[in-house]
Amino acid sequence: DGDGSGDIRVALATFSVGRSLERIGDHAGIIGARLRYLITGDTAHLVAEVR
Repeated sequence: DGDGSGDIRVALATFSVGRSLERIGDHAGIIGARLRYLITGDTAHLVAEVR
């Protein structure tokens, strides 16, 4: 495939994976903040989206 379309597919797939991993990390952070709240009752560390 001499037109570079394979490279474009790989780049788009890599971008998609990176974006998905970022979302997973964001969700993990929110879950961690909620768990900390459940354990300690302290809301100071919660982000605005969680409150």
